[in-house]
Amino acid sequence: MSATRTNSGSSSWTGTTPRQRSRVQRCPSSSPRRSRGPRTRSPCGARARRCRTRSSNRLAHCLAGLGVGPESVVAVVMKRGIELVAAHLGLLKAEAAYLPIDPDPSVERIAFMLAGSRADALLGVEEVLEELSAGRVLTVALDALPVRAALAEAPAGVPTVTAAPQSLAYVIYTSGSTGIPKALMTEHAGAVNLAAAQAERFGANTSSRLLQFASVSVALST
Repeated sequence: MSATRTNSGSSSWTGTTPRQRSRVQRCPSSSPRRSRGPRTRSPCGARARRCRTRSSNRLAHCLAGLGVGPESVVAVVMKRGIELVAAHLGLLKAEAAYLPIDPDPSVERIAFMLAGSRADALLGVEEVLEELSAGRVLTVALDALPVRAALAEAPAGVPTVTAAPQSLAYVIYTSGSTGIPKALMTEHAGAVNLAAAQAERFGANTSSRLLQFASVSVALST
């Protein structure tokens, strides 16, 4: 595919070398941190975070059993929600690179991205996946009964992670407004360095509340 891979060079934000840890090594553990912010009655509370963590762990174990691992590219075509967050975390913990795809673009564009990225698998829900032509790509409908049963039986513990900072973290496609869409392949070191630099620049910490409004297929939103 026509792609550009970002390396682990110095950050244009801070002029410093990247933090030498993979993004997956910074994922929440099975014991999520407690926020020091005000207590609210929200579906995104501590119980939801624990549920999300266990769900992502189970997904990671299942994907590993299917042969997904470092440098594998797995596309995710899902609408916004806690399930999307768990899917992305699960892919990171499986040490795979994820390709976030907004379900709204045309079927032709999605097929182009699947073929161009040489995706090893496609995650989504039955309602969305049944409208797509995935070709020979392994398709996993997370809400299908057999898949749900397999996830329920999978280990809930945190998988062993060995991903290196130079391992591929995710693949993002350009809009293609000036021609054929091109893929940007980002390594863990680059993603971690950007996140750390932005947190430092904006003064964000574990008590911060951030509004996410960009599409999941936009690089800055990942």
